[in-house]
Amino acid sequence: MSGDVAVLDSLRIREWVISNVRLISNTTFNLDDLDHLVLCLDHLYRHYTEGYPIGDFLSAVADNNLSEAVAGADDVNRKALYLYALFLANKLPYPWVLARRRSEKALRELQMKEQWGGRKDSHV
Repeated sequence: MSGDVAVLDSLRIREWVISNVRLISNTTFNLDDLDHLVLCLDHLYRHYTEGYPIGDFLSAVADNNLSEAVAGADDVNRKALYLYALFLANKLPYPWVLARRRSEKALRELQMKEQWGGRKDSHV
């Protein structure tokens, strides 16, 4: 884990959500909504720090892919997309996303190389 990343547990994430959710104007969240957001943000944080598996919505958030995030968000998460952006910007620095993409690209290239005997330009 990078020294730039705050050490967070569920309680600290909950405190962060409660103090920042007010920044989303004209939107209300009930206690179940807040619990859902805390759980999702905890999973996102653990994905970064521990490699915790996440689903399509959180993967889109982690990849900074707004259109995929909107398409995959439930009602609560759709209202809270600004909160996710704040969390990524302030708690999980963006460069980790680039590192993840590079490693995924390297894995795809390796798989392609194995499949086609090293020829990247092979076609079926």
